[in-house]
Amino acid sequence: GLSDVSVGHVSEWFGFSCHYTATRNSHFWFDDIVVTGEPYRDTIPVSVKRLDVVNRHRLNVQFSKPVASLLYSASNFTIHPGSLIPQIEPSESNPYILNLMFNAELPVADGSSLTISGVVDKYGNQMPETRFSYTYEPSAVRSFIMVEPNRARICFNRPVDGATLSLSSFIWEADGPPVADVLLLSDGCVDVLFSDDVPNGKLLNMVLSQVYAINGDLFPSGSYGLYFYQPQRYDLVFTEVMHDPSPPVRLPDSEYIEIFNRGNFPINLAGFTLGVGSRTATLSNSLLFPGDYLLLVPSTQVALWGDIENKLAVSSWPLLPNTGGD
Repeated sequence: GLSDVSVGHVSEWFGFSCHYTATRNSHFWFDDIVVTGEPYRDTIPVSVKRLDVVNRHRLNVQFSKPVASLLYSASNFTIHPGSLIPQIEPSESNPYILNLMFNAELPVADGSSLTISGVVDKYGNQMPETRFSYTYEPSAVRSFIMVEPNRARICFNRPVDGATLSLSSFIWEADGPPVADVLLLSDGCVDVLFSDDVPNGKLLNMVLSQVYAINGDLFPSGSYGLYFYQPQRYDLVFTEVMHDPSPPVRLPDSEYIEIFNRGNFPINLAGFTLGVGSRTATLSNSLLFPGDYLLLVPSTQVALWGDIENKLAVSSWPLLPNTGGD
């Protein structure tokens, strides 16, 4: 028979692939084999298919040809700004990927890039010098707040490596209640429980010790200010109630209640309830600072208050009676 194969493989070898059942494994005969044609030579330079920032100390570069067929050294790879040179090793899971590891943190500001030059395949095809820009959001703490007198919640911008968490991961800079437990939540947050309540209204500072993201990044140690304030009677007062907005006069046709923080500490309204007669509504998370006003409005009419910044939409708004109520 005759086979005409034009697929661009390098002319290093040829062979037959035989597919058979066990009863026919001896029914193949090959004789007088002749291979003709011009040898195919690979003249295509290697290229980069993908560049991934794994963490602040590691990049993965995926090439168009297996890494084992390439000639390279650490000096072929340079990070800008900073001119960082990596340690390099082939990936164990993908033959096309080269791992670049850096002792110093990678720059992540706008314009950060990797320059690759001088990489050659085994047939002498050299990759042209190319600069690849990359972006990366550093691992960070999104929030760190007290949610109860003896419980703080810290939320991160990427999943936490739970194996790096312990009681000693959270350290007070000054006197604070001992850490009693650490709970890894499913939403990228961690609850830190204390053996005693923190002092009411007193600012305490806490630092992180060796807390890592699952990608290997170290989260910033801080410090992070924590305080818990249990609101006292008359800290919050009603300053205005609109129970009958119709007909509207220079205001939206919407009920509202204005409240004012006359105390000395910020107050988180999460969990507060607004009650009118037998009807109640629970307020969502909103921090009201001392001396600030906040407008509570029905969630179904919040769009009417688009120009007002200091507002909080309240679901299941309890209708305000026009003839008085409690």
